[in-house]
Amino acid sequence: MNLPQGLLGAAGVTGLLVGFVLASVPAAVLFVAWRRLKRGAALHAEQMATHRRNQAIVEGSGEGVLELDNVGHVRYANPAAAKMLGYELDELPGLDYRVLINTRADGDRTDPIRRVRYTTDIMRGVGALLRRKNGQYRPVEYKIVPVTEQGTTIGTVLVFRDVGERVRLDNLLKDMQTTAKIGGWEYDVDTKKMHWTEAVYAIHDLPVGQAIDFETTRELFHPEDREKLLAAGRKAIDTGAPSDLHLRMGSARGRQLWVRLIIKAERRGGRTVRLHGTVQDVTDRVVAERQLRETRDFFELTLNAVPTPINYFNRDFIMTYANRALEEWHGQPASQLIGKTLHEITDPETLAGVLPQLDRVLAGESVHLRQSGTRNGTLHEWQNHLVPQIDASGAVIGFFSIIYDLTEQKRLEARLLQAQKMEAIGQLTGGIAHDFNNLLGVIIGNLQLLERSVAETP
Repeated sequence: MNLPQGLLGAAGVTGLLVGFVLASVPAAVLFVAWRRLKRGAALHAEQMATHRRNQAIVEGSGEGVLELDNVGHVRYANPAAAKMLGYELDELPGLDYRVLINTRADGDRTDPIRRVRYTTDIMRGVGALLRRKNGQYRPVEYKIVPVTEQGTTIGTVLVFRDVGERVRLDNLLKDMQTTAKIGGWEYDVDTKKMHWTEAVYAIHDLPVGQAIDFETTRELFHPEDREKLLAAGRKAIDTGAPSDLHLRMGSARGRQLWVRLIIKAERRGGRTVRLHGTVQDVTDRVVAERQLRETRDFFELTLNAVPTPINYFNRDFIMTYANRALEEWHGQPASQLIGKTLHEITDPETLAGVLPQLDRVLAGESVHLRQSGTRNGTLHEWQNHLVPQIDASGAVIGFFSIIYDLTEQKRLEARLLQAQKMEAIGQLTGGIAHDFNNLLGVIIGNLQLLERSVAETP
C-alpha cells in the first residue's frame, strides 16, 4: 500500500467515527429527555396520588373545612362543613364566610381572617357561633390556616368542629357544681399559683377571676383547722398522700361554713409538682347531721327513760336496737343482744307463741300477744305489741317489739279483787247488824213497855 492510500484510509476511519458521534448526540438528548419525562410522569402520578389521598382525608373528615379566597368567599367546602351548616355542597361556593360563622369575640372588632393573611401563624379560637341555613346557631371551635404560594398569601382555610355537646356538658357540669356547691382547684408547687373554678369562688363569696394565693385562703379557715390544712398540704407535697378534710371557714362576706376539702397530688420523677382536688360547701349537711344527732340522742334518752322494754328487728329477724328496760328484762347489756337473731334471744316457749304471728307483722299488720313465762326466776305475764315499720314505698323493713309487763298489774288486780271481796263482806255484815239492831230495838222497846206496865200494876 502506497502513502496516499494509507492517508485516505486513516481519514475515512476518522470521518466514520466523527459521523457516528454526531449521529449519537440526538439519541443521547432524546434519552435524557425521555428519562426526565418519565421522572416527571412519576412525580406527577405521585402528586396526584397524594392529592387524592389528601382529598379523601378532607372529604371524610368529621371537621368542617372551608377554603376562602382573599376576600373571604368560599372556594371549597367539604361534606362535613355542608352538613353542619345545613347547606348542599353546591350552595356554599361564593358565599361570604361571615354569613356562615361568627369568629369575633365579644367586643373584638378585628376580623381574624384578615389578620391571618399577614402572618404564617395558625390562629385558634373557641366560642364562635355557626349560623345554619335555617337560622339556628351552634357553638364551634375553629382554626384558621393561611394558604401561601411563593411567600404570598392567596387565601385561607377555616377548619371548625361543633362543640355544642361539649358546651352542653360544660353547662351541665356548672349547674351540677352550683347545685352540689362543689368546685375544683389546683396549685402549682413550683410557681405557687392557685386556680379555682367558678363554684369555688362562689363558696368563698369572691368575684370570679380575683387573684388568689395559698396564704390568703388559709386565713379564711378557722384557727383550729388551719394546722390540719397545713399538715395535709405538707403531707401531699412530701409523700403524695391524699387527704379528705372537713374544715370550718368564713367567707369573704362573713358567712360561717363547713367545707369538705379533698387534696390529691400529681407526682413526676418522684416529686410532687401539682396539688389538685375539690372544695364542697357541706354546711347544710353538717347542720342536718347535727340536728339529726341531737334528735336521735333526745329519743335515745327518752326511750331509755321509759320503763317499757322496746327492741327492733329487721326483716332478717336480727335485733338492731334495745333500750335500757329491755336490758333489765333480759338481764344482759344491749351490746350482747344487738346483732343476735330472734331465735337466739327468745326462749322456745315464748318463741312458739310469736312465730305464727310474724307473717302478719311482715304483711304490715300490728299484732298484740299475751304471754307468760319465767323471767330471772320469777313468773311473769306480759303483753307483746309487734308493730311493723313501713318505708316510703310501702314495704315493711322491720318491726318493733314493745313489751308491757302485766305481772305487777295482775298482782294489783288480785289485791283489788280481794279488797273488793272484803268490802262486800263488810257491807253485808254491816247490813245484817243494822237489821238485827232494828229487831233488837223493837224487842227492847216492847220489853220496856211491858216492864213499865208491870211496875204500875199493884
